[in-house]
Amino acid sequence: MVDCMAEKEKRNGSSLVADKFAILHFNENSDREHAKLQDGTEQVNIVFPKYKKGEYTVKKILVKCTYRYVDDLKENVVRILEGIETAVLERAAAPRSLVRF
Repeated sequence: MVDCMAEKEKRNGSSLVADKFAILHFNENSDREHAKLQDGTEQVNIVFPKYKKGEYTVKKILVKCTYRYVDDLKENVVRILEGIETAVLERAAAPRSLVRF
């Protein structure tokens, strides 16, 4: 019974970490720009979903995701381990709201 509880806690802990990484990734990439061609026109993709039975949908293509948060995390961990940074990481400003009024 104890082994089962420990295993469950381990899984919950790792999923919490995965959730936090997903949040960091979303916060950094939620407001990506529309990808553009060299002449400045916006890139789009035409898709034909089955539920539309032959009709098409135009979807915008976004610029590629960035992963700067990974480098920031690595730098902060090194600074903490070397004793340069002793305070808990400061909370960054909240990203702008995705809700538009």
